[in-house]
This record gives sequence, structure tokens and C-alpha cells, in this order.
Amino acid sequence: MVETESPSELIRLAGEAWARANGQAKLLDAERKRIRSVLVIHSSEKTLGKAEYDAITQEKYVVAETAAINAETEAEVLKAQYEALKIKYEIWRTKESTKRAEMTMR
Repeated sequence: MVETESPSELIRLAGEAWARANGQAKLLDAERKRIRSVLVIHSSEKTLGKAEYDAITQEKYVVAETAAINAETEAEVLKAQYEALKIKYEIWRTKESTKRAEMTMR
């Protein structure tokens, strides 16, 4: 017989997965910002606006930005799954409570 995870354990695991993905997304966003800053500082452009534009068009920044966006998207998907599990559990809990209440009224 295969033992399945309890609903609370599934919710905990989903919450952990979301937290880890969210942390990774934050790290990648911070790295993206650091890369942009370094590229702006080392730009040969004379004005800040041109230096910033030069920085965000460089491949190193675009790759970092794409990674940060993908990580944030993954974190949001995991958060949605976590929230869906919580809602599903609450619906089940409410139905069970209603059944018990109906049994005592009979």
C-alpha cells in the first residue's frame, strides 16, 4: 500500500517550494541590478541616460534580466499552486464540518 502525504504536509511542501523559488528570484533580480550598475559605471557614454541605455542593451544585462524574469515567473506559479492547495484544503474542511453538523441535527 502506498502512503500519500497528508494535506497539511502537501501545503507545507508547496510553501517551501514557493519560498525557495521566491528567494532565488530575489537573488537573480539583485544580480541583474548589480550588472546594470557595473555596466553604467564602465560605459563610455557621457550622460547618465545614455549610459543606462547602453547598459540595458548589452547582452550580459539582457541575459541577467531574462533569468530574473523567468525565476520570478516560476516563483509566482509555485505561489499560485501553494494558494490553491490551501483553498482546496479549506473547502474540504468546510464540507467535512458541514457533514458533521448535519449528522448531529438528525
